[in-house]
Amino acid sequence: MKPHLIATFPDPKQAEEAFHQLKHWVKQEDISFIHKPEEEKSPTEDASADSIGDGVTWGSAIGGVVGLTVGMSTLLVPGIGPIMAAGPIYAALAGVTTGGILGGLLDLGINRYTAEKIEEHLQSGNIVITVEVPNESLHYQIAEILKNNGAIDIHDELVKP
Repeated sequence: MKPHLIATFPDPKQAEEAFHQLKHWVKQEDISFIHKPEEEKSPTEDASADSIGDGVTWGSAIGGVVGLTVGMSTLLVPGIGPIMAAGPIYAALAGVTTGGILGGLLDLGINRYTAEKIEEHLQSGNIVITVEVPNESLHYQIAEILKNNGAIDIHDELVKP
């Protein structure tokens, strides 16, 4: 079991900034992302009521996440629908999606409370980042990066390799 910090971000730009800062402290392959892609508007929906500012803001945020998630894969999770995932957590979840993400997280050794919170956050459209803590001396620094970039929920967990 390896120590991990699991953080939830409501804003894709904040998650992206946290990712870039974390790369100075941990290897990129020790960072995982999980999120539910934005639902696209159908061609028949009227977007004329949307302001240009909203479009630019959302376009920037989504563009940042799309750039950040190049190489991410989509999983179809019962009860949640499609999610995108990258990193070592993706590899572990890829084979268990038929049982749902909750079961996959529990199989990784994540406690039920945290796994249920992660599932709730994903259903709400938030981004979940997991970071393997390479040694105890970096734990505080990693937690501060997550917190300072807007993480709304941070959990310490031991995750199976």
